[in-house]
Amino acid sequence: MIMLTKYQSKALLLMLVLIIIFLGTFDTLLTIPLAFLIVFTLSTIFTNFLGSQWTPTPDSSINGVVNEVKKHKTRVFYDLGSGDARIVIAVAKNTNAQATGVEIDPLKCLISSIKIKLSKAENASILRQNFFKADLSGADMIYCYLPTQTMAKLEPKIRKLRKGMIIITHCIKFPTLKPIKELKQEKVYIYRI
Repeated sequence: MIMLTKYQSKALLLMLVLIIIFLGTFDTLLTIPLAFLIVFTLSTIFTNFLGSQWTPTPDSSINGVVNEVKKHKTRVFYDLGSGDARIVIAVAKNTNAQATGVEIDPLKCLISSIKIKLSKAENASILRQNFFKADLSGADMIYCYLPTQTMAKLEPKIRKLRKGMIIITHCIKFPTLKPIKELKQEKVYIYRI
């Protein structure tokens, strides 16, 4: 039996309501906006069932992450669950690092790709993949802003990465790893493997 969270139940109910409205308004001016809303809602539900809903990193914390990338002279940067690529673009535009976002949601990948093209950040890219299956071994630094339960699932994979790699998290700490530094104002935690 599948157990749904309260959020997932509400999201599925919303999806059902949107589909019913869409079918009732087919061939009207509401068809296209409702179709877009349905695609967006499906995208949000899809990632939630895989372990993470979209919560963008605040602009105030992005600067802290960019400063850490500069400080550590990072060459290869990954953002796990990169959403709309705001951190990927900021790192790419403000450092020399190759910044890659790993995002499973096809709609967010499309939005990210468009934003990267418009930003002209040539050292930025998006990888449409489940970050649990992604090869992170080439990274110098990894950033993630994920829910507590996802961080707990990710920690064993993080522990297997090469020694010296830097991991940055926003707001949420890993269950057992100890940060080497905390940026309290930005709510950023820095780990070294």
